[in-house]
Amino acid sequence: MKKLLLILLLLFPVHGAWAKDKIQIKCIDDGGRMTFIIDLEKNTMTNSHGVFFRNVSITPTVFQGDIHPHALSKTNEQLRTQGSPFLLKNQTYRIYRDDGLFNVITEFTNGDQKESPGQCEQISKKKF
Repeated sequence: MKKLLLILLLLFPVHGAWAKDKIQIKCIDDGGRMTFIIDLEKNTMTNSHGVFFRNVSITPTVFQGDIHPHALSKTNEQLRTQGSPFLLKNQTYRIYRDDGLFNVITEFTNGDQKESPGQCEQISKKKF
């Protein structure tokens, strides 16, 4: 009996090996499309290129993270070359887990703030 139980546990793990710890979410707002990968085990959030967000908060109601400083400086370089007088101070990405609403909060260096709403859908199977 013990051998049978051991074999069953090896063939059908109780947790871990088959559990989905990562969620893929595709979001669309007026700025375009973005894919997020949320790792529930490591409490991390990345984009489809593997760039990590900082100040990540994963709660039962929201996934939230700030744009990585390197991505922020690259965006500001592009804005400068385009002659834009506006530079980014920070961008916060927020996905509401209950209805999939998406919000990008952009803070500018001049103190202005802009919110861009959007909608998300889950790519992977696990419910968010």
